Amino acid sequence: MLIGKLAKKSGFSRETIRYYEKFGLISP
Repeated sequence: MLIGKLAKKSGFSRETIRYYEKFGLISP
């Protein structure tokens, strides 16, 4: 799933999603 779509669905910002990916909390 693209970060933009995930951001819209989850309500998180793209920066937040990248942060979570960086620490392995979610898989890309």
